[in-house]
Amino acid sequence: MKKEQALQELRDVKRERERQISWSDRLWTLATGTTKDDSDSGVAGLSCRPLFPSEIETLIETNCQSDDWSLLRLVVATPKCQQDHSAVLRRRLSSNTFQDTVVLILPSTSSGTSTSIKAPTVAIHDKLPVGIHSNIWIANSILHLDARVYQNTCLQDTVVHRGGTLVNCGSVSCTHTDTATYGRLCVRVGAESGGGRSLSVTSESTMMDVCHQLLNGNTENQEQLAGLHAETPRVANNFIRPFNIICPNALVRDTPTVDGILVHTHASIQAATSVTAATLYPNACIKNACTVSSVLLQWNAVIQDHSVVTDTLLMEQAAAGPHSLVASTVLGPDVHCSAGEIHASIIGPNCNAHHQSLLIGVLWPAGRGNVGYGANVGSNHTGRLPDQETAAGEGTFWGLSCVIKMPVDLSHAPYSIVAAGTTVPPQRVSMPFSLLVDGSIVPAWVLQNSPYTLARSATKFANRRKAVRHLHYTGWKILRPDLMEQCLWARTALQTVPQVRQSYRGESDVRGIGSHTLTEKARQTGIRTYTDCIQRFCLQGLLVFLLDVQKRGIPMNNEEVVAKEFSSGRETAPTSYTPDTGNVSWPIMPWNVDESDLWNYQRSLLLQEFPCPLATTTIIVWTKELLHTLVALEEDYADRIYQSKHRDDTRGANTIPGYADSHVAAEYDPVILTARAVALQVKESVLTLLHELESPISKL
Repeated sequence: MKKEQALQELRDVKRERERQISWSDRLWTLATGTTKDDSDSGVAGLSCRPLFPSEIETLIETNCQSDDWSLLRLVVATPKCQQDHSAVLRRRLSSNTFQDTVVLILPSTSSGTSTSIKAPTVAIHDKLPVGIHSNIWIANSILHLDARVYQNTCLQDTVVHRGGTLVNCGSVSCTHTDTATYGRLCVRVGAESGGGRSLSVTSESTMMDVCHQLLNGNTENQEQLAGLHAETPRVANNFIRPFNIICPNALVRDTPTVDGILVHTHASIQAATSVTAATLYPNACIKNACTVSSVLLQWNAVIQDHSVVTDTLLMEQAAAGPHSLVASTVLGPDVHCSAGEIHASIIGPNCNAHHQSLLIGVLWPAGRGNVGYGANVGSNHTGRLPDQETAAGEGTFWGLSCVIKMPVDLSHAPYSIVAAGTTVPPQRVSMPFSLLVDGSIVPAWVLQNSPYTLARSATKFANRRKAVRHLHYTGWKILRPDLMEQCLWARTALQTVPQVRQSYRGESDVRGIGSHTLTEKARQTGIRTYTDCIQRFCLQGLLVFLLDVQKRGIPMNNEEVVAKEFSSGRETAPTSYTPDTGNVSWPIMPWNVDESDLWNYQRSLLLQEFPCPLATTTIIVWTKELLHTLVALEEDYADRIYQSKHRDDTRGANTIPGYADSHVAAEYDPVILTARAVALQVKESVLTLLHELESPISKL
């Protein structure tokens, strides 16, 4: 879904929510006599009247009861206002007890709902006859007779639209007027006490909106944020009476306590334990013995299977459960957590915590990471207050049973791995793609020893992006200009040591390693690996540029054409990345990276890594050498991807009986096959370009 289309859909569903609230409020004022006419928008053409004596007699015959039948109201189209509707009431109502004001909307009467939301119908209970039957107590509600309202114990302050289903619930009320703000929520993240960061979120919020508040001063995306949130809810805090609102084709069933909900079309609450102050967007679901309070669920978000979730925004396709405990948290698009606990955190797109683990005060806006079993990311009790937090980098992998003692900042160490059983004391680390293990750091370890992780992740992130309304900003590449800036800084930090020795300890020896120990071997390997990554990135840009020149029919062996592209004055890449401890800041968010001028950045980086010869007569030779270097780097990268998987195959076959027969070997692994295919494609493209570069220039 394109950005403009996604933002428009967010605006549309926001307006639909506000319209539902406004229509319910206005119909209630019409029914209770607060307004004298039906001219208000949304109820024009409708009349609301008391029941005729014959209609009351009909309801009594169907075993309905009321202490004061005059408080029942019938909403009909104005031309049919004076007709007797006993026949319809006989079919649609039976065995109910009415108290206070109850508004009944006749079939074929508009209930102020929109048909613009299209989604699959909730199949369960669809075949129940429409009507209102066997409810022990109904008060102060608006019920459409084309809805299905069955066997509820106590039903009050509720609107059920045509096609909505409310079945077998206990207490259904709307008493939480402070928290039932219909799609708005204040989430406190970071420090659990002694401070904290308050985020104002809505049912339409994106990670860009959340990070705009988190970064506190980042002016990116101001225009689109202003456009999305320019209209504030018109009636959410000014309604005469708050209602539960159950929209057409929405389902609420078998839930003992329901209080303060807005369930959009095709959303459902099924067999939960308690749901309080919840807004559910289309196809969202709360089910199976969950206890939920103050939550916002976007499209296809799910809370399931004995989970407890409070004060939380679940963005599109996010899932909590089974057996999750989530509080004061923002779960970004395509985030899945189960069996563990998350408190006071921001969890960015495509994160997974599928095992028993703990995240407290984790600020992880760029997401794309994994949490291993037993990981304790948030040992934040210092014996004083739980007032600390952790900043996690994009793609961080928290290993089995690791212990992270706050405060820790890994936001400048994207795609790093905290090894199993490792304890990380308070510190900042600014070395991307690193391995943290037992007090030591191996910079660029993922790039050098486990590039399979990155290659697989690139495919995984693409395949698991199901949140279509967030697609316009969640599909960033792993290797991009801002990560190259981090690699450049890390390489420089490794190169500029006060004195070469066998091992280094802490920031005073090497910037960016935190309190870890770094060996000389790891330092040299890190420098070389960062260099390979940087050079491969800029050489890929050169290949794209030359292929474009070839496509446009420009002679590749024309030295002046190539020399002009690499003329002096283009060798300085914009570098502002400084994560030193004296400048504590967030890295640039990936969706704020401008890649519209990617080649200019790659060209500047290329000229830094491979200074261009001044003599025009040698620039073709220089270009050919660069292309040969690119082929070597691509083949080396593909081979290291293979080796990182092949090592696992060898170890497994030597350890577990039948391992080779039950695992896909590296030679047949789709990730490795793709990497080799890319390397081969690069080689073939380079051979074609080299042939043209070596061809003599025509004299014609």
